[in-house]
Amino acid sequence: MALKSVLAGASVALALAATVPANAATTSLTVGDSLTLEYWFNEPGQSIETQTFNYTGPGQTQLMQFGISTLDILSNNEIAFEESPGCGNGCTQTAADWNGPVLFDNSNGVAFSNWAIISDTVGITSSLIAPGEVGVNWQGVPVQGEVLVGATPLPSTWTMLIAGFVGLGFFAYRGKKTAIAAA
Repeated sequence: MALKSVLAGASVALALAATVPANAATTSLTVGDSLTLEYWFNEPGQSIETQTFNYTGPGQTQLMQFGISTLDILSNNEIAFEESPGCGNGCTQTAADWNGPVLFDNSNGVAFSNWAIISDTVGITSSLIAPGEVGVNWQGVPVQGEVLVGATPLPSTWTMLIAGFVGLGFFAYRGKKTAIAAA
C-alpha cells in the first residue's frame, strides 16, 4: 500500500514537472544556431573583430582578438571566455569603455536569457547578459584568466522541483501512516 502511495506521489511530481514552460529550453544554445562573436573595443558596440559561425556542439572553440582571447563552448548551457598571456606576462588590457568579447545568437533571440557569471578568475570590469547576447569586459584587467557563463535554473523550474518533492514526501508520509493503522 505504501509503495502505491509513493508511486502516486511520483506521478504527481512528474505531472508538475511537465508544466514547466516549453520556452525554458530555448534559453540555451542549440546545435545549428548561427552565432556571431565580436571583440568590442573603445565603447560598447564598436567592434574590431567579427566572426560568424554555426554552433556545432559542445567543445567548439573560437579564437579572437589576435589569438589572445578564446571562446570555449563547454555545453549548450555553459561557455568560457578566456584571456591567455599571449602578449607576455604582466600585460593588461587597455582601459577603454569596453574591451572584450561578446557572443550573439542570431538564430535564437532568447538564448542566454537566464544565464549568469558562474566563475570569474580575471576580475572583469562588467558583463553583458541579455536575451540573445552575452559578453565580458576585460577593461584594465591582466591578460590571463577565465570567465564561465552559464544557465541558471528558472524560478519556475525551482518551484516545480520543490512542489514535486513536497508531493513525494506527503504521499510517503500518508502511506506510512496508513500502513501503521492497518497493522
